[in-house]
Amino acid sequence: PESLRRLPERNGACAAASGYYFGNGTLCSERPCGAPNDQCADAVPLAYSPTVNVPFESRCATTDGPAVVGCDTGAQPVGSDMWYEYIAPCEGTVRVSLCGSTDFDSVLVVYGTGATCTCPVEGSGQVACGDDTCGVQGGPSQVLFEAEGGHCYLIRVAGWQGEKGNGVLAVSYDTPCSPPGPGACCLADGA
Repeated sequence: PESLRRLPERNGACAAASGYYFGNGTLCSERPCGAPNDQCADAVPLAYSPTVNVPFESRCATTDGPAVVGCDTGAQPVGSDMWYEYIAPCEGTVRVSLCGSTDFDSVLVVYGTGATCTCPVEGSGQVACGDDTCGVQGGPSQVLFEAEGGHCYLIRVAGWQGEKGNGVLAVSYDTPCSPPGPGACCLADGA
C-alpha cells in the first residue's frame, strides 16, 4: 500500500559503499539508481584511520571532474567516477588500491587539496594517478603518494572509457603511521 512506501534511507555503511538501503527483501533488479558520491561535491568521507577498506558499486555513477592527464601514458578517457574524501591522519607514503577485488578496468586519481577539501578544477591538484597499475592489462589500479598529516585528499575512482563494476577501495600507509590521540596538541617551532 501507498502508506508503506518510503523514500530510501541512507545509513553510514550504505553511503560509504556508494549505495542506498531500500530495506530487507528489496531485489537488486528493482533498485533505483543513485550513488551518493557521484559528484565531487558529495564525496563520501572515509574513516580517519591509517587503514580503510570500503566496498563500492559504480553501476549508477556518472562523470564529473577535470580531465585526467599524466597518468602512466598521458590523458585518460575516464567516466563513471565516484568520489571519496580522506583526511590523512599522519605524514607518510599512502597506498590507494583497487587491486583486491575490483572487476572492471579502473583509473584511480588522487587530488591534494590542502587543509580543507576543495573539488579540483582543470589543471590543478592532481597528486597521483594510475591505470592498470595492479599488473593486469585492462584491470584495476593503485597509486602511491606522499601525504601530509591533517591534509585532505580527494580520491576519484573511475572507469576507463566509463566502465563500471564492483570493487573495494583500500587505503593504507606503506610507512608506519600512528595518528595522534584525541586531544593531542602539536607545538610549532619547538615551543
